[in-house]
Amino acid sequence: MSEYINIFKFCSKVSCALFAGVALDILVQHYTTGSYALDHFQHMFKIAAPIQTCLSMFGGLSCLTVYYLQRGNQYLYSGLMMVAILPYTLIGMMPTNNYLMDSQTKKYSEKTKALLKRWKKLHSVRVLMSIGAVSLLSCN
Repeated sequence: MSEYINIFKFCSKVSCALFAGVALDILVQHYTTGSYALDHFQHMFKIAAPIQTCLSMFGGLSCLTVYYLQRGNQYLYSGLMMVAILPYTLIGMMPTNNYLMDSQTKKYSEKTKALLKRWKKLHSVRVLMSIGAVSLLSCN
């Protein structure tokens, strides 16, 4: 049983850290200004969305499995933070994502610029949640 716990611990730490790294990278380089900001968003969204979904769910479920097997509170809190990213994204971010991904969206409109700024703020919450989860996992 001990080797399974170690495997789940490893998977949870790697998945959460990868999610945090990808999310932070997107936050830093993804939000660009100028005429190509929307093109860049649409291109990167298609690549990052499935990766981040898998990492957040796998990391969260791995953390919760470790908590179930071993009862480490940091794994419970980390798992809950990582799993909470998906509903936050679906409820809080999806309307903005859908508008920005729409092929009819005007690249140079003020609404598009405002929504790109809003997206950055919304995405910052995901970054903070994932960094919090990784920080808790580091307290082992």
